[in-house]
Parts: sequence; structure tokens; C-alpha cells
Amino acid sequence: RGAYLEEHPEMADRVISLGIGDTTQPIPPHILSGLVEGASKLGTKDGYSGYGAEQGQGSLREKIAEKLYNGIVSPDEVFVSDGAKCD
Repeated sequence: RGAYLEEHPEMADRVISLGIGDTTQPIPPHILSGLVEGASKLGTKDGYSGYGAEQGQGSLREKIAEKLYNGIVSPDEVFVSDGAKCD
């Protein structure tokens, strides 16, 4: 993030950092229900997806581009990882 922003300082207000941190509140009900629904799908033959795409699930990247970035970035520009120290 730092190296990118050094080269592109005009993007500082457009980059959302989801790096290392800790939670301070319980998971909101609408997020929890989505997690439960997604996990439940993995327990069915039709819903099981195995490992996802390396850059993150396409539908999630689409929602992030649409909702967090108001469509100013394309889903192809969004990367979703399992954390700051992914494998």
C-alpha cells in the first residue's frame, strides 16, 4: 500500500486499507447471516465450491467495487485476501 501510494499520491483518499487490526464490536446481524448462509452452502453438493479464485470471489469483488467504491473501480481492480499475511 505504501509503495503504491508513493507512486500515486492522488489515490490516497480512494484506497481502503483492510489490513491488520482487531474488532471492537460484535458482527452485525446482516453480516453474520451472510456468513452463516455462505457456510451452509458449503455443506451441500450444489453449493460446495472448493478453493475460490486467487483474487477473491467474483460476486464479492463486484459488490465491493459497487458499494465501497461507488463503481469508480472495476471488480477486476479489487483483490480480496484472507489477511495481511496470506500464503
